[in-house]
Amino acid sequence: MQSKLNCLRYSSHSYHLIIYIHNSTNNIYPQHKHYQLRCFLPFPFNSHPQQTNHIFIGQHEDQIRSALFLNRLLKHKIGVIIQGAYIGVLIGECCLTAQRFKAITGRHCGVSDILKNTHIRVTSFPYKLHITRSAQGNPIAGHSFKFIQTVGSYYNSTFDLITEGYKRFGQNSDGTWNGFIGLLVNDSVDLVMSIGNQLTRHPYADFSPQQTNFPCVFFTPLPKAQLKWYGILLVFEPDVWLTTALAMLFSIFALYLIFTFKFNQPVENPILTAVFLPLAALLMQSLKIPQSAGYLMCLFLFFSIIIGTFFGSNLISFLTLPQLDSMPETTEDLARMTDVEINIMKYSGDSMELFFKHVQSPVLLNIKNRIKTTHPKDIIERFVNTSIGIKSALINYEINSRVVVAENLSLHPAFTPVKTSKAPLFNLLLRVVMRKYSKFTEAINANVGKLENTGHFQKWTMDVLKLAKKRGVSWLRDVERKGGDEATMKVIKMTRDAMGSEVKPFTISHFGIMFCSLFIGSLVSILCFIVELVPLRFSTRSTSIIKVR
Repeated sequence: MQSKLNCLRYSSHSYHLIIYIHNSTNNIYPQHKHYQLRCFLPFPFNSHPQQTNHIFIGQHEDQIRSALFLNRLLKHKIGVIIQGAYIGVLIGECCLTAQRFKAITGRHCGVSDILKNTHIRVTSFPYKLHITRSAQGNPIAGHSFKFIQTVGSYYNSTFDLITEGYKRFGQNSDGTWNGFIGLLVNDSVDLVMSIGNQLTRHPYADFSPQQTNFPCVFFTPLPKAQLKWYGILLVFEPDVWLTTALAMLFSIFALYLIFTFKFNQPVENPILTAVFLPLAALLMQSLKIPQSAGYLMCLFLFFSIIIGTFFGSNLISFLTLPQLDSMPETTEDLARMTDVEINIMKYSGDSMELFFKHVQSPVLLNIKNRIKTTHPKDIIERFVNTSIGIKSALINYEINSRVVVAENLSLHPAFTPVKTSKAPLFNLLLRVVMRKYSKFTEAINANVGKLENTGHFQKWTMDVLKLAKKRGVSWLRDVERKGGDEATMKVIKMTRDAMGSEVKPFTISHFGIMFCSLFIGSLVSILCFIVELVPLRFSTRSTSIIKVR
């Protein structure tokens, strides 16, 4: 600090730094980014510049304006111009005379006025959810881009939007940071769009209110539907089949006893009659019922009517109802189904990695021990393989994944080739992030809250999804006409089969068990007929020979 600049610090309940400017102006914090570490000291030792009210006093307005400009990163600052009887006050961007300042005593410049006519340095993820570009490479959508564009347009501000900081996440062993937090600490950017708050990040950055919920879920292939050839057996539960069989056996045994011991009304072939009567009742066939079995057959006939009615009504349903493969829908299902292959998108140092690093639940530990990592650059290939694969699950952030699916796997707007889990593994609340005690904190917080409450972030997200799906449908139709790789063609075929399916008549495969039973029964009947016919011919020939003699 040069001799031309004198400072006096005064503190009652907050810090006030009074700077007297004589002939020249200085940047009083030439390396102010190193003051970042001082924000961890407890009160009253915390003297971070953004918590101090700076009062610049001088005789010339140009000097005061120059001092305010050189220290433009400061959050709380005021300029006082003293020229004899004239006293002028500069508050932020507002220039007031002493008379006007007196007239509005107690009123301060608005919270968001610091955003007016300023330049903001912004960084963000390069994913399409955050910034979607046109064919020429110009940003046109994405909630990160739309947010800063809206703020810049409303407050007449300019901004630089870069997408390079996400490649390195996490904190180093010496306490320094890589990635987004490192850019903030080193004063390389003013805003980061958009990451979640963490226990390790919180001391180094200011976080805005929630802008978007960013749940972490897992995706599975759509369950494959197929008609089972043994659908006739599914009409009843096993206990119903058992009860019906026992009723048949009991009726046959009871009828046989009746026909055997009631000599006043003999029945020819009692065992065959005892078998045929219950069977005919179940098949709705008409047979002459002996009077001795009338009461029992009335009871069994009522039973057979109920069984036959339910069997007939359920048969068509179960023959046409497809059976779906079992797929996990919840975290518990995923942990229980050990035959499911689990993949996860690996973002080094992000909330998903920290979540699985510190899990203690037995269910989540089971999942963690089976996880295979996938690099983000392979996300499209992994989703394609998941959609056409069997018994696999992919863990990723839902909204990012929906954009990828919409742009690369959606041939029809109404069909999605993957299934999302019913409940998320955890919810991540995305926020705009600033340097600790940033001068933009209050202004950005106010604007994020307004835009979130009015549904702007949700609308911007839906715009990205709509644009991605429009691009994806157009691209996949070109691939369908010109041909593509095997995996993509399988996705297209699966979509066409799902969206173009029609109700079709039964085929022979649907009645396989019934026709097999009929064929086997016919063979057995023919064999029985032959076996009975041969002894009959021999007995007839023997009788003829005896008569001739």
